[in-house]
Amino acid sequence: MSQILQQLREILKEHFLIQSSVVQPSKTFESDLGMSSLEFTELVVYLEDTYNIQLSDMDLSRVRNVRDLIWCVEQTVK
Repeated sequence: MSQILQQLREILKEHFLIQSSVVQPSKTFESDLGMSSLEFTELVVYLEDTYNIQLSDMDLSRVRNVRDLIWCVEQTVK
C-alpha cells in the first residue's frame, strides 16, 4: 500500500494542491480532501495512466476513502 499511497500523495499535491500530510488512508475525497466528483475522476485518470491500468466503474463506485482507492489500484495491478 505504501508505494501507491506515496504516488497518490504526489498526484494530489502536484495536480490538486493538496498537502501530502493530510492524505491518510481514512480520509474521504469529498469531505476531508475537498475534492469534487470531477476532480476525483481526474485523479482516477492520473492513476490509470501512472499504472497503465483500467479501474472498473463497479470498484470505483465503492470508493469512500483513500484506503478504498488504494485497494482498487492494488487489485487491478495484480
